[in-house]
Amino acid sequence: MRKPFLLTAALCLGLSPGPAVVAQESQAPGLLRQAALSADLYRLGLAQEDALLVLAAAKMRRALDFLPPPEAAPTLTGWEAMAEAARELAAGDPLLLDLIEDSLAESLKGVATGPTFLIRSLADPEGASVELEFSGGTLAEVYVEGAIGNRVSLAVSDAAGNPICRDSPESHIAYCDWTPAEDGAFLITVSSLDHSVTDYILVTN
Repeated sequence: MRKPFLLTAALCLGLSPGPAVVAQESQAPGLLRQAALSADLYRLGLAQEDALLVLAAAKMRRALDFLPPPEAAPTLTGWEAMAEAARELAAGDPLLLDLIEDSLAESLKGVATGPTFLIRSLADPEGASVELEFSGGTLAEVYVEGAIGNRVSLAVSDAAGNPICRDSPESHIAYCDWTPAEDGAFLITVSSLDHSVTDYILVTN
């Protein structure tokens, strides 16, 4: 299971998160964590040929209204594509197909809190960085989704260069969250684990 290196993991590995981060209390997953979970569910559902898992991923992603449409971000798998994959996996099972259609017909309350996103091409396989401002005392999130089949890595460091978070999964998605101690700039670095050129979308809250 893919797990980002958060503050606790950094301490266990002997990394110093620096003074830019405060300890995080238990809290509900952030919106971008839900985006990452939907991608994980989708990937698992396809691997296991499980229409219900793929349907769950589609419903979760459908509720995240802040994500740009697939035509604006080609590497981002839209909920419609996930729903169609669920239908294909359920082909030949009328009861399961009816369940999928009924579930997708439900009225959903979307989430539109206004995160920002950058759609970019990773021209340098070694990585690309962007400096972004985050507010102190509130959960900061960064989510990266590349094209399926291209493994990406995500790293966050503070203005002093202290490592805050690193997520290097064996997949096309990566996620980091932390709570800054105060307002400030953080360096976000995205790289390709396959050392290949790829497009990706970076979403922050």
